[in-house]
Amino acid sequence: MDKLTTGHLGENLACNYLKSQNYQILERNFHLGRLELDIIAAKNGQLFLLEIKTRGCPQRPDSEALISKKQIANLKKAAKHYAALKQINFNLVHFDLILVTIDRQKSSAKIKHYLDIF
Repeated sequence: MDKLTTGHLGENLACNYLKSQNYQILERNFHLGRLELDIIAAKNGQLFLLEIKTRGCPQRPDSEALISKKQIANLKKAAKHYAALKQINFNLVHFDLILVTIDRQKSSAKIKHYLDIF
């Protein structure tokens, strides 16, 4: 499975997980030029911007190792543009990370949801 296919599978699994947790998926793969927000969701009147990272082996990295400072800066930039476009108060937006670890040998996946990563 190539990187793009793995990424799409991870995003689909993340969406299914979020729906099971009563999140409403508003948008997926929202592009602003070269910037992208993987999933935009709402729950209990709050807005969540979610970065999805998919791994193909059962590693246990910490959340800081998954997103570089440059990626965080780009996510914040994209989020500010999105908030302005949708007329949303940027300070009320939550930034979460979902790590999807796919075990191809067992045909299973594990999902770890990190809340408010920055």
